[in-house]
Amino acid sequence: MSKRNPLHTYRSVQATSCDPTQLLLLLYDKTTSEIQKAILLFQSYPADTDQARYCLVKAHLGVMELDKTLNFKVLPELAQSLHNLYLHVLLLLGEGISESRVDSLQRAHTLLSDLRRTWDEAARNAVKGEAAV
Repeated sequence: MSKRNPLHTYRSVQATSCDPTQLLLLLYDKTTSEIQKAILLFQSYPADTDQARYCLVKAHLGVMELDKTLNFKVLPELAQSLHNLYLHVLLLLGEGISESRVDSLQRAHTLLSDLRRTWDEAARNAVKGEAAV
């Protein structure tokens, strides 16, 4: 019988028991965390490019998951704008993977962090609006 990592168990329970908005925020957090790790690994001496690229592959998968959450039927213009932004972030991550471009990774991190703050604020405002009704 194998023992499960307690942190993995905690994260699994957290991911399966939170509402969709919180899950989206967790995905942003994990994705930006992987980008930040990659930046630090590229900037370390000696740079650990293999591990940094591994982090960027995980970040790439996170952005792809964010893109899959878009609902083009509800607000098609917003969904298309976010889709285009996610494609741009994927391009920036690709530059980080292939060319070790920290500036591109910092830009991707900033874009996703700004989006995360926006979603968090929108979720809080929605809860306040519901409470006022």
